[in-house]
Amino acid sequence: MNHELRIGATLLASASALVLPASEGALRLAGYDPFGLALAPDQIAIRAVDDPELAYELTLGFFGSAFGAVFEVNEYGFRGPAPEMPGRAAGRVLVLGDSIAFGLAVEDRNTFRS
Repeated sequence: MNHELRIGATLLASASALVLPASEGALRLAGYDPFGLALAPDQIAIRAVDDPELAYELTLGFFGSAFGAVFEVNEYGFRGPAPEMPGRAAGRVLVLGDSIAFGLAVEDRNTFRS
């Protein structure tokens, strides 16, 4: 039984190693582009950078649909419209985080920042 299990696992792994890349290739030929790599530079939400620790950043001035939602990146590189300059008494809150703080797949109007 142990020998049959190994043969089955080997066949499954071999089939997966062939089918999955072939499926992705077929999807790409059909126009599937999950990261928007075929779009113009100003239509891409993220862009690669030379910093090895950062790897990518939000595209300044981006407005469009990406990651399952429509959102905007302001000229400072933050999500949402550029902040208005408040009076002296106004307070500010800075939120740092990952995709949860960013609101991945959440429309601008539904983020906790708004």
